[in-house]
Amino acid sequence: RLIRQNLEKMGISNKVYVDGDAIAAFTATTLGRPGVVVVSGTGSIVLGLDEDGVYHRVSGWGYLIDDEGSAFYIGREALRYALMAYDGRGEKTDLVEHIPKHFNVNSLVDVVDLISLRKIGVVEIASLAPLVVMLWKNGDSIASTIIRRSCSELVHAASTVISRMKVERPLVGVRGGVFEGDADFTRLFFRILKKRIPCIRRSKSKFKSVFGALLLAYRNAGRPLNRRLIHNLSESASREAYVRRAVFLHG
Repeated sequence: RLIRQNLEKMGISNKVYVDGDAIAAFTATTLGRPGVVVVSGTGSIVLGLDEDGVYHRVSGWGYLIDDEGSAFYIGREALRYALMAYDGRGEKTDLVEHIPKHFNVNSLVDVVDLISLRKIGVVEIASLAPLVVMLWKNGDSIASTIIRRSCSELVHAASTVISRMKVERPLVGVRGGVFEGDADFTRLFFRILKKRIPCIRRSKSKFKSVFGALLLAYRNAGRPLNRRLIHNLSESASREAYVRRAVFLHG
């Protein structure tokens, strides 16, 4: 409602459609076709669109009770396992040493204090995800447990959506900083997913979410999202981006 009101104040009130960023990301990934998109950024959500045009959603209910497989989930698990190791309740892990360095403090106790003082919040905890990925690649067993569990949670959510859709060869794409920040994480996710559902097809779309919003605008205006329209829009977007880069570089 607030978005619509502000747009009206700006004189933009004719055929305004307001929807979530996950829908735009979905459309950019599947180009409006039936399929599934798994998003893992600070939070996580899985969206599917079936042959009847019905959306199916799993996860994405907020960091306090959900968002398994997200950057926040990875960071929170890293803190939890690190504290268990610090106490002697759990397996040793390099997270004990690296987490304080990440936040420029001396110890995990200092990190806990900053969390209690709300100087470290959701975004900061989510920022630990690349560190966990790095330690996973370096052979830290706890980091490996966290990453594999995160992928498994995302696979479980994706599989749940796919089972609702009843599509023979579902198209699956991924979005969000966790996937886009590390190709090995993405490969692990698809490897686990293909073991569970061998017939999936992987989306090759490289379009950003804003392109998905553009496609949604055309569809809501009654234009079918055929190959010709998508090609023309992508060519126009590429030319505009090129011009912007040229202006920036040559001033």
